Amino acid sequence: MFIIPKVMKVKARELSEQIKMRMEMGVMEIPDELIQKAEIIVHQVSVGFRK
Repeated sequence: MFIIPKVMKVKARELSEQIKMRMEMGVMEIPDELIQKAEIIVHQVSVGFRK
């Protein structure tokens, strides 16, 4: 069983809050910075599952 480290949970929560805020403001364009954050999180979690 793999448990996601607390740091990853915090990063994922921050990203989701940033996306949610943009959606609530009606901003549908997601900046490259947020996409890069998401890609980093996905990579780090997927690497953790392979261990």
